[in-house]
Amino acid sequence: MKVRFCSFILCLAISSLLMSACAGTKLQNVWKEDSYTEKVSSVLILGVTKNGAVRQLFEAELSRQLRSKGITAMPSFSLFNADELNDKEAILERAHENNVDSVIVSKVLDVKTYRERVMDITRYDGGYYRPYGYSGGWYGDYYAGNTTVRSYDVEYYVSHVETSLYLLDGEKLVWTALTETESGEDVAKGVTTLVEVLVEQLEKDGLI
Repeated sequence: MKVRFCSFILCLAISSLLMSACAGTKLQNVWKEDSYTEKVSSVLILGVTKNGAVRQLFEAELSRQLRSKGITAMPSFSLFNADELNDKEAILERAHENNVDSVIVSKVLDVKTYRERVMDITRYDGGYYRPYGYSGGWYGDYYAGNTTVRSYDVEYYVSHVETSLYLLDGEKLVWTALTETESGEDVAKGVTTLVEVLVEQLEKDGLI
């Protein structure tokens, strides 16, 4: 019973570690208009994806992190219904009412699903876990001969997102970034890491 319990705990720990390791965002490309030197003060966030839940999650998280930097950030879902988002004039009118000076448009370019076969090997000595490769002499090697080999599939997702910053009036593009995010089943964690990278780069480029 003790051996089985240790095996179960170990497998859970390894699975958790693998899924956590999958969450991360890489910045692939960044462009900034050199002539633009001002900082954003109030921004409307427009997420573009067919998954409404993910869009709201992204807009809310980006708004939260921008607000922590002193920026007035408004997610589109808090200002507009679905029909209004199809009406440019309605967006402009509401944005001006809220003193918005810029707009962030973030769109998902693609999402790919990958599966990876993972194998873990465990050995035990009297119910206590010993790492693979452990040697306690010839008798220890014999006594710890209870070896378990387990393989399973881990699924993860890789998405590419283009995020652009525009001035509201004149619609001038002043900044854009292409990112690649790798995430497991925890979509919220993937969104958080993406937003962290975007906000860090906006701050580095002097826009917030």
